[in-house]
Amino acid sequence: MKILSQAQVGYSLSTTATFPNDTFHYSKASSPGQFINCGARQHCTLGKESDNFQKQDSLSTEEVAKLQKYNSRLALNYIQSVFNKHNFYDIKKTSSSEEKYKVYNHRTAYCLNRQFDSSQSTYLYSGGKISNLFKCGNYKCPVCCHKYFMDKRLEIQKVLDYANSNNMFVYMVTLTIPHTNKDTYLDVFELASRCKTKLMKHKVIQNQYPIFTISRQEEPYTRNGYHCHYHSLIAFDAPLLEDCENAIKKQWVKIGKSEGVNISFENGADIKLVTDGEVAVQYMCKESKIDFKSIACEMTATETKVAKKEGMSMYEIISLASQDRWDEMPYNELKVEKLIIEYFSAKKKRIFQGDKNYGRILQIMENRITDPNSESDSDNSDEVEEKETRISITSQSVYQLVHKKLWFKILLIHSKHENLNNALEEIYTFLDEALGPDNHIVDGITLEKEFDNVVRFKFKPKEINFSKDYNKDLDKLLEFYAPLAA
Repeated sequence: MKILSQAQVGYSLSTTATFPNDTFHYSKASSPGQFINCGARQHCTLGKESDNFQKQDSLSTEEVAKLQKYNSRLALNYIQSVFNKHNFYDIKKTSSSEEKYKVYNHRTAYCLNRQFDSSQSTYLYSGGKISNLFKCGNYKCPVCCHKYFMDKRLEIQKVLDYANSNNMFVYMVTLTIPHTNKDTYLDVFELASRCKTKLMKHKVIQNQYPIFTISRQEEPYTRNGYHCHYHSLIAFDAPLLEDCENAIKKQWVKIGKSEGVNISFENGADIKLVTDGEVAVQYMCKESKIDFKSIACEMTATETKVAKKEGMSMYEIISLASQDRWDEMPYNELKVEKLIIEYFSAKKKRIFQGDKNYGRILQIMENRITDPNSESDSDNSDEVEEKETRISITSQSVYQLVHKKLWFKILLIHSKHENLNNALEEIYTFLDEALGPDNHIVDGITLEKEFDNVVRFKFKPKEINFSKDYNKDLDKLLEFYAPLAA
């Protein structure tokens, strides 16, 4: 099965997204095996073939990518507005003066909201690409999570390919703990992490000599609170006996009791063998075996599995709230804002945890480059061609737009249009309506035609022959450095 890129996945939105100049029509996914955009529900059914991973016929690849960027930027803008509304920042003073400034409690507050280099202009390219804007790179960010999970998906697929070629027996162990709606996100997260660590270090697993382990933590929100659980891939050189699987489940129950929670023997731990065996074997053992190709999707899906009705992930909750689709979830605006603040308050928490052997195997697979000129697996969707036409926005205009809280509207307009002339026209119209026709911000927003990829200096150095006349030499120096001052 080929793992599709984010621009090739389908959408499961039940309404029509209408832009001022573009209208997209899309329908619900017809099968539970389709990938769904981060703006809606994303899931995969393990063991299915690639015919389930098909994009909607009504959308082209470019339209899917455009709609994805629009929804992710809309969701990011909603998160940042919640941060400001609930004062999710600290007030600090500069050391040299009494001037105060805000320091947000999570780096996502700065994503696409600050320039990477404030001395340079920011450029908007066709297809929604941007340069010279800060990106947080956090997995909780709706804009940055796509690349984050795609990179992890490719990493896990490489390690599974290595395990498959070396005849390893890989098991997927799903570990869950009981929870209530009174438990906070941080409490549930830390409890599940402690229990999982104790199990992985216990002799019930270590005596089987695991080759590598990689774990991913999920935390969908349900009516009973955060359903925090782990998906762990563990590789062995021999299959596990039934007695060994039962011993793992019993130890998981004991660990829960030591932490003060009652874990069910039947539902607390689920152990399945990952295999790419024959179709008949998969059909006969479909409830206990998983396909190698789709296991990477299960480990890196950014959304909960809708078919299981386990709840809603934070990605889905934030996306629906940002689109004012409150009738599609059982939470009001105040509850959603509280969940967002609680979710982003837990910082520096890793959701992927691999052991040293996992890192070594990954390094081996990444070093196996047969063709140095082959295309890289990394996501280069944000890289730009140096000869593309672009919209240039000076750093002063970016600062003023951010200060007046109009910057994200510019980014949303940009993500809607493939033609930069149409985007620039709508940007001018919007700024005239918001600030009046006499505003000077539009003076710093221009459309640049094609330019060369050669670095051009503002001045050309030339030799200066100094004389004994100081004034003449000074005039030459001023003439030489005048372009620099400009």
